Amino acid sequence: VPLTSDFPRVAAALDTVVPSGQTAIMDGIHAAVMTIQEEPGRSLVIVCTDGQDTQSWLQVDEVTEAARRASAVIYAVAAGAARRWSDLSDLTQLTGGQTIGIERGSDFRAELVRCRDQRPVERS
Repeated sequence: VPLTSDFPRVAAALDTVVPSGQTAIMDGIHAAVMTIQEEPGRSLVIVCTDGQDTQSWLQVDEVTEAARRASAVIYAVAAGAARRWSDLSDLTQLTGGQTIGIERGSDFRAELVRCRDQRPVERS
């Protein structure tokens, strides 16, 4: 979904996602950060994952630096093994966000809405 504040459109797109195979989460986060880098102010990036990174070319420190340059705040809604993944927790904390662990898929929507409603604080 292109950059949008149309939450129903984002929710509809998420409903079509089918998890499978390998995960390149750091590369995906980096792509999101590059997309928003020209936006004014601080942008919110929400990551949803149920696993750890198995395929990325980029390392967490490279993605963290790119997020800092773009003034991005990263939140993660994490299930399964991702709840205990320290690189994801470090990345979210270093950008002013947080990792929110969920136990059940039924918790996903409420936590996604909570992340969406976060208002990144402007840097001085």
